[in-house]
Amino acid sequence: MARGRLAIGRAWLSLKITAGFLLVPLSFIVARARSARQILSVCSTLLPAALWYAWANHLVGTAEGSHASADNRSIWLGLVGPSALLNGKTLNCVAWFVLVRAFTPLGAGLALAGLISRGSTRGDRDALWLVWGISALVSMAFLAQKLHHEYYWLSLSPVAAVGIGRSLARLAAKHRAGAVAVTAVFFLLSGIQFQSTWRTPGEWKGLKEAAATVATAVPATAWVVAPEPLLFQADRRGCRMEWTDAAAARAAGEWGAGDQVAGPLELIEYYRSRGARYFADLGSLAAGQERKGLHDVLRRRYKVIVDRPEVIIADLADFEMHWNAN
Repeated sequence: MARGRLAIGRAWLSLKITAGFLLVPLSFIVARARSARQILSVCSTLLPAALWYAWANHLVGTAEGSHASADNRSIWLGLVGPSALLNGKTLNCVAWFVLVRAFTPLGAGLALAGLISRGSTRGDRDALWLVWGISALVSMAFLAQKLHHEYYWLSLSPVAAVGIGRSLARLAAKHRAGAVAVTAVFFLLSGIQFQSTWRTPGEWKGLKEAAATVATAVPATAWVVAPEPLLFQADRRGCRMEWTDAAAARAAGEWGAGDQVAGPLELIEYYRSRGARYFADLGSLAAGQERKGLHDVLRRRYKVIVDRPEVIIADLADFEMHWNAN
């Protein structure tokens, strides 16, 4: 439901200063020149982002409509802190990413070996990567509850790349064929790891066709209750649909009505009372059993104007007439 200033405010968390720890290794470099101007220049790199956060925070506090951004801000700030590292699930997640997901088992081993072994590349360069690595780890410790998001591990990737490169270079100096073989295996494992990035989730099956139908059947100015991917792909404004009781209450809570909604159907009714005109969702090709069950209820409760395997669209404005007729 975002427009104008609200659209800007709701997107404020898209810009995260999670790379702020880089000030430490950058300052380590320029501090050797003992130049206050250079140090100030490095620190000023965060000024534009800091000003954006301040402005976006102002917009979130003054905007009307959904309170999603304010809630997200409170939730995000409430998760900051290293206490999550005492949780077994968090430690399992960290171990999974370090040893398997982030760098592959072979890459993690090569990185560790390259970083701890002593060679000819000592001095400032070793100190730089040591400072970088420690700074990144401290930063990630305070974001421990967010480490299930893969992009946070990018902060360690430069350090890991240095370690892997050093290991392969040392191996090549002793056994070139062995280095080529290890590199080939590493590339193969990396390919296996990243292929999931390019796989369309099953729940989005038929999204393109469904969005095209929504764009044709629903007026551009009408509000639509639909999953976010469908709203985005169809280029329509609307309200986020959720499929579990807890998620539905949370979505309504962003409008200050969490205590009024106890499930997905009540969420649709709440959105309808706020001005939503249509409901749209992917059809039976992608929907699970719970969503199919909700679709059956909607067929009895509202006037369904499109009902195909790839998409279902209901006119919420015809609720009274259609409900009384049934």
